[in-house]
Amino acid sequence: MLPRVRLLLVSNSGRPFLQHCRGAIAVFLAGARRLAFVTAAGLRDEEGYWELARAALEPEPTGFTVDHLRWDRDFRPTLARAEAIFVGGGNTYALLKRLREARLLDGIRDRVRAGLPYVGASAGANLAGPNILTTNDWNVVGLAAFDAFRFVPFNVNPHYKDSDPGHGPGK
Repeated sequence: MLPRVRLLLVSNSGRPFLQHCRGAIAVFLAGARRLAFVTAAGLRDEEGYWELARAALEPEPTGFTVDHLRWDRDFRPTLARAEAIFVGGGNTYALLKRLREARLLDGIRDRVRAGLPYVGASAGANLAGPNILTTNDWNVVGLAAFDAFRFVPFNVNPHYKDSDPGHGPGK
């Protein structure tokens, strides 16, 4: 049996960053003031991505202080003071590779299983399942091991698109 965890998994593409779910994030993380944001899935400007996240999450309705949880530096102080964690989107393979190599995968898993609320957007949502083999991303980093957080017993694909537009409820 999997430990009980608090998860909010979202898809964020085609809209301004987090515009559609800021209210849901605020409700889900009610009471948390310090949010650690992980940018490890980004293949380009991680600092710019963090600034985008901070701008979207710090103002009302959330009121969080958003800390940048870096995979390429000592993450322990930031993870220790976090009252919630948000793993952002980008390339799922790059995210998993970086978190695993930095040993941040285990650190996040342990904190979430101990009760820390987890928000995963896009690639961050993909990691919630047992593995990432349903992602739409390309394996641009040559990752060979695909096991993820295992917070839920099923894979997540936040950007699933049905290839048969005629396929729908009742068809």
